[in-house]
Amino acid sequence: MNGNLSANEDHRKGEGRSAYHLAVSSTCMALRYTLEVICLSWFEGYARIEAQKEVAKRHSIAKETVMDAFSKRHGGVPQKEFDRLLVTSDLAGLKKALLHRFKDDPQCNNTIRGFICELRRFDCSSTQIGSILRQFENLDLETQKEFLKN
Repeated sequence: MNGNLSANEDHRKGEGRSAYHLAVSSTCMALRYTLEVICLSWFEGYARIEAQKEVAKRHSIAKETVMDAFSKRHGGVPQKEFDRLLVTSDLAGLKKALLHRFKDDPQCNNTIRGFICELRRFDCSSTQIGSILRQFENLDLETQKEFLKN
């Protein structure tokens, strides 16, 4: 699926290691599946459905089990809303939805807070890189060449 990562995607994947570690350290399997889906989506570029299939494959479980982990039936949000949260990188909305879904488990809440904190840290570094690239793109060609020599 994502065997050929570009340099940017490979960097993004590396940045997600601490968030991924929090995901797999969760003792609540429903939360673990959900956070793994988020990691695959954010750091490896998977679409939600493909990420859910990959998590199911990794754990040798039915994809419906992964899909059910964050379902509206269990206090989560509808799939379309979950997709929106992933695609728009709405960390506040994602945190709110996760905390609501796992509200009865203090350990899950701590994991969620740490996970969102790691995503924010990554999001800030991505924003800074994007800002630097935009500034570089605004330079004239000669200045860019001079900058790259140094």
